[in-house]
Amino acid sequence: MTLHVGGKTLTGTIVDLGEGGIRVHLPGGALDGEELEVELGTPEPQHARATAKVQWKKAREQGLDVGLHFVTQAEPHRRRLRRLILEILRSMPAPA
Repeated sequence: MTLHVGGKTLTGTIVDLGEGGIRVHLPGGALDGEELEVELGTPEPQHARATAKVQWKKAREQGLDVGLHFVTQAEPHRRRLRRLILEILRSMPAPA
């Protein structure tokens, strides 16, 4: 997944995902800004994008974990995001 913030593009790993938000691990350990665009890769030609606000940040030995809350979108956008989240969750490996 990709974050777009302040003209920069950051690549991260989804740690947790739900309809209300996402927890992301950023290996670089730096994130400036409080509002950003989250881009989730999909099998569709267009990737899904959602605006999110930073709720918390936690430094890790190997980078930074960030909790993001999705900003309210129009209902058609929320439905598409909901379908995408279900698709991503189904494709993720089960926890060990």
